[in-house]
Amino acid sequence: MARPNEFTEFTEEYIELYNRTEHAIDLAGWTLDHSTKTPVRITSGTIAAQGYMMLNYSDTLCNVAKTVGTATLTDKGKQLTLLDPYNVMVARVAYSNTWYGDAGKSEGGYSLEKIDLNNLEENEHNWTACPDERGGSPCGANAAAASNPDTRLPICTRYNIAGNVLTLTFDEALSLEFLQPQNFNCDVGTVLTVTCLPQDPMTLRIEFDHNFVSNHAYVFNAHDAIADLQGNQYEDFELSIGMGVAAQKGDVVINEILFNPKSGGVDFVELYNLSDNLIEMKGHKIANRKVATGDLDKAYTISESYILMPQQYVVLCTQPAVVQEHYHCEQPTAFIAMPTMPSYPNTEGCAAFLDSTGTVVVDEFYYTEKMHISWLTSTKGVSLERISPLRPASEAANWISAAQVVGFATPTYQNSQYSSSQNDDAQDVMTVHPKTFSPDGDGTDDVLFIDYTMPDVGYVANVSIYDASGRLVKDLHKNVLLGKDGRLLWDGINQQGNLAHIGIYLIVMEVHNQSGKAKTYKKTAVLGAKL
Repeated sequence: MARPNEFTEFTEEYIELYNRTEHAIDLAGWTLDHSTKTPVRITSGTIAAQGYMMLNYSDTLCNVAKTVGTATLTDKGKQLTLLDPYNVMVARVAYSNTWYGDAGKSEGGYSLEKIDLNNLEENEHNWTACPDERGGSPCGANAAAASNPDTRLPICTRYNIAGNVLTLTFDEALSLEFLQPQNFNCDVGTVLTVTCLPQDPMTLRIEFDHNFVSNHAYVFNAHDAIADLQGNQYEDFELSIGMGVAAQKGDVVINEILFNPKSGGVDFVELYNLSDNLIEMKGHKIANRKVATGDLDKAYTISESYILMPQQYVVLCTQPAVVQEHYHCEQPTAFIAMPTMPSYPNTEGCAAFLDSTGTVVVDEFYYTEKMHISWLTSTKGVSLERISPLRPASEAANWISAAQVVGFATPTYQNSQYSSSQNDDAQDVMTVHPKTFSPDGDGTDDVLFIDYTMPDVGYVANVSIYDASGRLVKDLHKNVLLGKDGRLLWDGINQQGNLAHIGIYLIVMEVHNQSGKAKTYKKTAVLGAKL
């Protein structure tokens, strides 16, 4: 019970222990480490076989251990570790307020309960908010008790390399039974030792006979070696690893941004490694710019080590679990949890990814809510996706709303609106593609791209859309200053703000420059729909 309140029965914080064994256990001399300088020391208390004991509780409602000190629980989460008198870890949980699965109950008055006491994984898959209207069910079977067996393989969430030592961190405790060096292999050299850290059974330490080399990709694998306490075991485990280098300008691009999240959601920024380098994210910074002045605002440093492999994605946000709850994430480990993120206003703003000095802008993106597809009824919870990572972030037509069919965002994997920008008529001054587009939010050909390559800079254009009868459908752009090359787009919306009818359309681009040179380009495209 991390956040009690006066509206439910239990008004004190508490921690409940359960003895799974067939014999009573004397807890005298045990300690509870609650991630502060002073652990709680249990001076006396015996927990019966299949019995319960309370910590942090003053009432005589049930068996309460006598302690020196009180554990401080926090609303958002904390790691709790129970140690026996020999300092051997017996139980551990790093709870989070995202485990409730109920936004109302996470606000207070309800405990987090373990669902299945025979499920030994200590993560969100086996915890939930107490369903009892009292707010908790201490001193007895949990109100949320149910069969919830652990059938999941342990997931590697992080790795770190230092010299000749590789450490792998998993999302649950590992079995020690299969940790023989001959079961592990990596092209850096021969495995000397494999150990599971005594105070952290979720982490493997693997020592090799050679040091790792920076910016080189290695393949690590293990055969019949990695298993959790429940016996879920990998037959073959494989992971690409390496030591990274700092990102140079253009190595990493901003690929997707959510600045107007759903209710209860959080902003996120997705990055993509466009280079062939292994990028060490630690030390880089994420920032925004002041809209009024354009100056960089406060930058926030990435404090944890994370290697962004070539052509891979990573998402920066304050609460990865919330993003994973709201959207499909193909790579749940491709997140970096930031204690704090810059402010990204709902109407307009700028996201900037910086080097470790905070002075070199690796990539940045100025956004406005008007970049969203105009036929969306609401943009709340809808991300803006970069259509092509090869095209500039400054090109407004290189950004578009994520498709409805994927849930309006694609954190950790290829954007739903991704396009490789290949055109059969690439040699023309103006090209349109796809030849047939269908603005229905399914992530396939939702918009019409209008690409151009001018003979010189300084051209101004009027771009209009006409139907097959020659009637004006949309003044797409009036007197827009073009770059040497670039992209415009049409989302199928007509002058009245409605979706245009199915049919053939003529796209007309009239260009001129200060020297008086003028020319008109025309292309046709089809607005279609699925039948």
